[in-house]
Amino acid sequence: ESRLVRGVGGWDVHEADGSTVAHFEDAEVRITMSWKADVFTDEASLRLNDAGEDQLTLDLVVDVLLDDLRGRGIEVDRPADPLTDREWVGLLADTYQDPAPAIA
Repeated sequence: ESRLVRGVGGWDVHEADGSTVAHFEDAEVRITMSWKADVFTDEASLRLNDAGEDQLTLDLVVDVLLDDLRGRGIEVDRPADPLTDREWVGLLADTYQDPAPAIA
């Protein structure tokens, strides 16, 4: 396990044994941090999460997609196997494609 540690005038990479294996000057380093959190509206939602009872299932995802498609005026039958049904996958790709043009 390596750690990135603020050193004098830059950043050091330390190994688990405490040895420094690399040093980078400030101008050589770009650090990006990401943080995420679970936020609950109430204690009941927290308990559902802790118990794992709010997990997404394939059936739930298909139900949500079917509801949204029907809300868009697209009538479609539930696919027998949504992971391999080419018509279903194509419909989802066409419906939910990114409208921004691809950058070559």
